[in-house]
Amino acid sequence: MRTLLSAALLLVLSCSAAQTAPLTSPPAGVSALNGPAPQWEYGRYMMITLPSSTLYAFNTGTGGVNSLISAEDLADKLGVKRSRRSDVAVLLEIYDFLGAQGWELVTCQKDDTNAVLKTESCTFKRLKR
Repeated sequence: MRTLLSAALLLVLSCSAAQTAPLTSPPAGVSALNGPAPQWEYGRYMMITLPSSTLYAFNTGTGGVNSLISAEDLADKLGVKRSRRSDVAVLLEIYDFLGAQGWELVTCQKDDTNAVLKTESCTFKRLKR
């Protein structure tokens, strides 16, 4: 069981620290209709559930916040002002907090087909600051 948790944690940390080759610039003179194309930054909320524990995380290309305790703990670490107490409400409050910070939900995927490992991953984007 510890091995699965270690593997899941390694997966989250490697995803947040992964580096990719830089993309080339568009050809000279090519731009959006109203000026240059916007620059985005991306973040990912992840919940990885194992039989013995659950990992909650929000990571960006420059850092992240993780919790092996609860969604409430992740919300506290992010600085979310909470008012409700259920797990579903806490996740919605986290999403509201991210929205107030300029993050826009792009996609969410949930995989609970594996009897041992269940994952939920939501990708967010916002204009680069």
